[in-house]
Amino acid sequence: MVYPEPPATPATVSYDYDDIADGTGVDVFYLAETETTGGAAKVLTPVALFSSGDGIEEFNAAGSPTNDDYDLTAFNQPRTLIGTALLSIPVWSGNSGSVSAQLFRYDGSTETAVTSAIIQNVTASAAAKMMLIPMPMTETLFSDGDILRLTIITTSSGGADWKMGIDPAGRSHIQLTITTTAKILIPKRLDI
Repeated sequence: MVYPEPPATPATVSYDYDDIADGTGVDVFYLAETETTGGAAKVLTPVALFSSGDGIEEFNAAGSPTNDDYDLTAFNQPRTLIGTALLSIPVWSGNSGSVSAQLFRYDGSTETAVTSAIIQNVTASAAAKMMLIPMPMTETLFSDGDILRLTIITTSSGGADWKMGIDPAGRSHIQLTITTTAKILIPKRLDI
């Protein structure tokens, strides 16, 4: 005798009380580098994986800015980003420079700014330090298929090395002694 399958039980969803009261939630994404036959790419990932290589982004050319895009995989359902994103980056610098960070909605061909470019100055230091960069966002609807993109531009005023950690797993490094993990917290509206 064949018995029918029992009906599936509904999924249980739980939210933090403060998230419900505020109507917002926060997603955490790690900055990382992937390696394929096509070359290296910068990504945002929700999982603390090991980054390709040693997880350290190095810069040493005076006055030559770097421009890196860290992309999240495309959203599979619409969501609204709202509030202030927080970018946390470990840095070590043998010379002065700056970090510029900006968030975009990327549809595959066009970038639309979600934040203004936020510039943080870096001074030469023998010790690693953390940078926490608040990034006020304009309320932005991301459609199915849109990509969240974080663009980081670094500049250097001298020829000494400059390092930034981008390893979600947080492997140790001789100069980035505090951590090698960089992450960004993205607030979103909860539709509950």
